[in-house]
Amino acid sequence: MKKNCDVIKDLLPLYIDDACSENSKELILKHLKTCHDCQNYLDSIKMNVGETNTIEIKAFKKFNKKIILKLAVIIIIFCALILALLWGINNYKFSMKYDKDMSFYSGGNGNRWNLVFNYTHDGYPYADFVKMNENGETIYVIFVTWKSTLHEYFSNINIGSAPDMDYGSMNIDNDIIRVYYTQDDVHKVKEASKEELDKMIKNSVYVFNNDKKTTNMQCKLGNEDYNYTMTYYDLNGLILESFGDNTIPSKLKLDDYASKYGKETKFENLAHSNENAHDVLDKIEKYIRKNGGNCSRKDN
Repeated sequence: MKKNCDVIKDLLPLYIDDACSENSKELILKHLKTCHDCQNYLDSIKMNVGETNTIEIKAFKKFNKKIILKLAVIIIIFCALILALLWGINNYKFSMKYDKDMSFYSGGNGNRWNLVFNYTHDGYPYADFVKMNENGETIYVIFVTWKSTLHEYFSNINIGSAPDMDYGSMNIDNDIIRVYYTQDDVHKVKEASKEELDKMIKNSVYVFNNDKKTTNMQCKLGNEDYNYTMTYYDLNGLILESFGDNTIPSKLKLDDYASKYGKETKFENLAHSNENAHDVLDKIEKYIRKNGGNCSRKDN
């Protein structure tokens, strides 16, 4: 009998796992009906298996909780990094490349003036200047740039603003001034060497100077003679002074900005109106030639 019990006890683990043959199952069940010792042994095995499973389940659940917690921490850190990256990208200011939508003009005169920078994208202009020697003369070289963030760039707001710069005692009427648009850091120009400044100038766009030029245009239409004289900044043609007959210009919309407010700008009032001298004279000449007249110009 002891021998049979030993065989049955060896088979019981397989029986519990349902891994023994049908003949073995019949033999085990038949033996268990008459052997309380083996039945008790089977019950103890089942209890131990249940406890082991419970321990394993609890350990697995604890392990799962740790994994889930770690994943949650990783996801939170990842999301925080993504948000920080997006915030950084959105708020990072980059210098715009110079394009046709940018325009410069000056306001005021003498020491009370400012260089104004218009651009179609939102952002802010930055500028600084240095004194340089050119053929024995002191010139003021101004470097200006326009910086936008991604949000500002796609805002597409038409904005006009003056560069954040102290012009000090720089006199636009008497000093020699040159303005360059650059994508370099304008705040480094004060410490830059002559070679570094020359390189910046070479890689920049020459956008403004205060060299003055005067053009006189004489026109004839029918039996009438018309005379127009303009003084303007040479590089970009911005009008400083304008003198001449008002008859022809009064029939033209020369100042679009003023016309928005129902005002008509007369020829002698075009100074500092942000009008370009060449454009104005071209409009007048085109009008006169269209009506059978002719014009001639002379630069002084």
